[in-house]
Amino acid sequence: MRRWLILAVVVIVQLCIGGIYAWSNLARALTDAYGLAEWQAQLVFGVSIAVFALTMLFAGPLLDRRGPKIPTLIGGCLFAAGLLVASFSGGRFPLLLVGYGLVAGTGLGFVYLCPISTAARWFPKRKGLVTGVAVAGFGGGAVILSILIEGMLAEGLTPLDIFRWIGIAYGVLILIGGSLLANPADSPPPPAPHEIPGVRRDPRFWRLFGAMFAGTFAGLLVIGNLKRLGLSGGAGELIAAASVSALAAGNALGRIGWGLIADRFGRGLASVLSLSLLAVSILLLLPAAGAGWPFLLVAACVGFNFGAAMVLYATQTSDVYRPENFGRIYARVSLAYGLSGTTGPFVGGLVYDLSGNYWTAVFIAAAVALSGGLFYSVMGRRIRRRAPLPGPAPD
Repeated sequence: MRRWLILAVVVIVQLCIGGIYAWSNLARALTDAYGLAEWQAQLVFGVSIAVFALTMLFAGPLLDRRGPKIPTLIGGCLFAAGLLVASFSGGRFPLLLVGYGLVAGTGLGFVYLCPISTAARWFPKRKGLVTGVAVAGFGGGAVILSILIEGMLAEGLTPLDIFRWIGIAYGVLILIGGSLLANPADSPPPPAPHEIPGVRRDPRFWRLFGAMFAGTFAGLLVIGNLKRLGLSGGAGELIAAASVSALAAGNALGRIGWGLIADRFGRGLASVLSLSLLAVSILLLLPAAGAGWPFLLVAACVGFNFGAAMVLYATQTSDVYRPENFGRIYARVSLAYGLSGTTGPFVGGLVYDLSGNYWTAVFIAAAVALSGGLFYSVMGRRIRRRAPLPGPAPD
């Protein structure tokens, strides 16, 4: 019975921190209300993702040594503090960058690994599915927060007011959830430092790193710019705003769906297929924007295929390096996510500022996703030809 309570807590905590993917709704409001350039708004988002990933380098070892409670409580406090700093920024770019980008991003990094690791330990026989459910909460959080943001903006609240309410409400929920998270009593002890596998020369690590970068670069470029991308392609204000929720819903479903697909057909096939479909769906965005409601369907498809990156590579990290090493190793894999967070949304915003449209940005995103699928396949063949390495062979 306790494991179902833990799973519920895992989903709630992930829903809270997953609101970061609703940034596109806030970005438009910030540029309109405070005169920020599009690249500035996207850099705030990108820095939060980058800091989020970098922080996991410190949070992962803490999770492995001390369990999920302490890093989640630290992260909840920092997440709330960062949003409160942003709420008192007056719309000034440097304070938004510090509050939302640096402080809140650090909080996300402390929290994120804890629910995923905890869920996998409580459900070892359904690791792909449960990891998908855990990270689906992260994707679903953007659906909820997108709806809340649009409602609050319609009521006349400013983006800074919204930061304040999110910081207080979500911070409290994360702290309550963190106090309830715990590993099973029979969990393996944390490894000694000399037992932690090296990754710098391990092609299996670089295979996961490269594929995660490709999928998250393409997805985050779209996520950070989606509302303005829809408007530039001819979608109305209502459709463009709703597309953020549609993508987030697809993202949540994709995290569960790709977990099931990977469990049934193999991680390798799922990884290549998801990156290929992500590229195709991104290329359809601008043509669909001019058609109205089909833009919502395509946005949901982008989210569904982007969601694969957040479950497949976490599951493969646990498979290859064992659950007791998950925190430390996945923190390093996730540096790819931080790199893509810094570059993807920024590239999309900069290309728009320079050209006045998103066509070039869309082609860049699709090309990177396709290249990631090719890289993953080539690296898999090279690994199979090499001398056997510890852990499962790549599928």
